[in-house]
Amino acid sequence: LNQASKQTGKQALTKMPSFAEKVASQIPSEVRMISGCHDAQTSADANITSFQLPNPAGRAGGACTAALLQVLYDRPSIAAGNDNTSWVEVLRRMRENLDEQGFEQVPQLSSSRIIDVNERMTIVNDNPSGVKRAVL
Repeated sequence: LNQASKQTGKQALTKMPSFAEKVASQIPSEVRMISGCHDAQTSADANITSFQLPNPAGRAGGACTAALLQVLYDRPSIAAGNDNTSWVEVLRRMRENLDEQGFEQVPQLSSSRIIDVNERMTIVNDNPSGVKRAVL
């Protein structure tokens, strides 16, 4: 290649948006999701009373949801944002809860942005700039 085409190629590369910029343009919101299991697994339904949660009036629910709720009921300060419990710690406790109940599924954390999984787990953004939504 001649010098002119090398320079043109470099300029094209420097003008290309980064992966993070492409993601931000396609998914403008910051989303974090805890899934019920690995991709190759199936999430199980559970009798919520086995997780020692408030009376569900006979309704069944997801084992992963019950495991997360058990973590939040055990440490209400997490949901209130007054706790330094990390995403890793929440997932570890959920996995322990599921294992104690005989479930083999392994909850997973996904995010629309690269995050430090050792940072504090939050349900509501500390610096909201738009609409807040949480689905539990």
